[in-house]
Amino acid sequence: MRSNDIQRAVRASRHERAVGDAPTIGRVAMAKRLGVPKRSRGKRKRRSESREARKHRKVVWAWSILLVSVASVLVILFVYFWIIPQLEENEVAARPRTRKKESARVVSKFVPPSEREAIQLVKDGLAVRDPKRVPEFFRVGDSSPQEVIQSLQQIESECGPIQGYTSLNRIDANGTVLGAVMVTYSNKDAHPESLALLTPVDQGDWKIDFDAYTKRSKPSWDEIMSGGVDSAEVRVLVSVDTYFHNAFADEYQWKCYRMVGPMRDEVLFGYCKVGSPEETALKRALSKQDGKVRMTLEIGKVQGTEKRQFQITKVIAEDWVVADVVFDKNSK
Repeated sequence: MRSNDIQRAVRASRHERAVGDAPTIGRVAMAKRLGVPKRSRGKRKRRSESREARKHRKVVWAWSILLVSVASVLVILFVYFWIIPQLEENEVAARPRTRKKESARVVSKFVPPSEREAIQLVKDGLAVRDPKRVPEFFRVGDSSPQEVIQSLQQIESECGPIQGYTSLNRIDANGTVLGAVMVTYSNKDAHPESLALLTPVDQGDWKIDFDAYTKRSKPSWDEIMSGGVDSAEVRVLVSVDTYFHNAFADEYQWKCYRMVGPMRDEVLFGYCKVGSPEETALKRALSKQDGKVRMTLEIGKVQGTEKRQFQITKVIAEDWVVADVVFDKNSK
């Protein structure tokens, strides 16, 4: 029996016109942009809109950056021309006494020599070999003119001739302005250089301080290092130390300082009572610069200590030039 169910061919069959069929126009090519699916038209529209949005965002970003830049420039100009001057004025008003005090310390009663004059003074003074002319160039202290000449000759024999002179910045020490010239010798191993400090004497005659130039200690450094000295006046380089031992073991009672002889390797340890005038003077001198500072000290021996341990009994000078007033009496 023939089935009435619908049957589908495996391959689509092509329907040809039969006799009596109505005429058709056949296949017609689809015109451009006609018959495009709705989904494709929606995508094209959104793409067009996204390009316009990106262009709009670029314009907005450009204007935003421009406005931020202009605002930043205006803020910087406001801070520079208004805020900073106001802060500086407030600082000056808040610390007038401190600045006045600091400026007063560097004012000299006598006009210091120029760099050229300072070098010429040191050059002529170190070349003197006539004892009568020594007071013309040197502040000799308690040394005789003959001792000055002998010392200059000894330095020349040990260190060779002088190689050069260098003028240094003026030094403010003991409330006095000092001139400074560095002298360099040819034999740098024995004595590479020495500092000539110039100080005003009498009515403003600037002279070389002989004791400072020779770094003189009384008694001599060799005698002090031998351990048989009860008291001494030394010109040393001072720095803070922490060697607490023997009679100076209590670090809450004592302050410790390292004292190095100029151009020597030997080290002495000096101690002063906490809160004493000596500690105040040393603290004031060390606060001006880091590391070692030049000081003139009076030291004394204490029982029950090593030969290198001394008590600092007086801070004579802030540098190697001794002033008329002891430094620790004028350091409050």
